[in-house]
Amino acid sequence: MVRHDPNGDPVGPIDQIYVLAAVHQDGGEGIAAAYTGAGWMPMVATQERSLDKLREAAGVIAADTGRPVVLLKFTGRAVLESFDPPSN
Repeated sequence: MVRHDPNGDPVGPIDQIYVLAAVHQDGGEGIAAAYTGAGWMPMVATQERSLDKLREAAGVIAADTGRPVVLLKFTGRAVLESFDPPSN
């Protein structure tokens, strides 16, 4: 089940995203994730204030896997689709 907290900390429109990427032996990259009680959670953030937490996670992931981890920033926004809730 996908969950979203509509009462969470609003950030306005998301126009940038920070991502931890694990670097594979062949040079490819994959989005780093952490396993929680709710399942796998990708290591991403939309606000700079969360970067310290990502950096801490990057260090743990790099130490556990023996592979480099990079912090990436993507900017820009392109809405590909919009999904509206069903009408009552």
